[in-house]
Amino acid sequence: MRLIFTIFCFSYFFTIMGCAQSKESKIEKSQIIAPEKIFQLEKEVSGNPDNTSLRNNLIVSYIKNGNYEKARNLLSKTISYNPNDVNANYLLGLICMRQGIPEEAETYYEKVIKLNPYHSEAIFNLASIAQHNNNYEKAKKLYQKVLEINPNDGDAHYNLALIYDKRFFEYENAIYHYKRCIDLYKTNNLKQDLVVLIKNRIDELKNLKKLG
Repeated sequence: MRLIFTIFCFSYFFTIMGCAQSKESKIEKSQIIAPEKIFQLEKEVSGNPDNTSLRNNLIVSYIKNGNYEKARNLLSKTISYNPNDVNANYLLGLICMRQGIPEEAETYYEKVIKLNPYHSEAIFNLASIAQHNNNYEKAKKLYQKVLEINPNDGDAHYNLALIYDKRFFEYENAIYHYKRCIDLYKTNNLKQDLVVLIKNRIDELKNLKKLG
């Protein structure tokens, strides 16, 4: 029984610790919209097709409710009017991520960053795509850029720590970013189970340094 428990813990540790943290957009964190409100918005947009504000409200409502294809159709219209609309390109990238087509999302995010080099959410998502594709050098540079813009991004610290730890074996850097993300997660009361595992990993890395 003890052996089984040990194997389970080992598996759980690497399931949690081995995976990069994803990031919800601010839109996705908010509450879903009641169907009757969406129906009303659809009627208003249908009657006022050139009203950008109404159309944006409907797009946001679709994304909140996971109606990605409907949101994408409206965003395509927005892009046809203004190809350099930063928010529309970002939201199209987000939808592509949620639909499981990161290579298409990457194109939209790269355009966002050309238009706005300080769009930290687009940069973070580009980094996560690079990390998923095992392009760790690119991912590292992008997470570092995120932290230049927002030093208090706990997920960027965590993902950067993972890269230093598991891929580059730069344990000092890994420990630094693990500690930073712990502080930020605790301050914001986030991911407390992960915090415990990170603390354990920091102890392991300190022991590895002593052995080295």
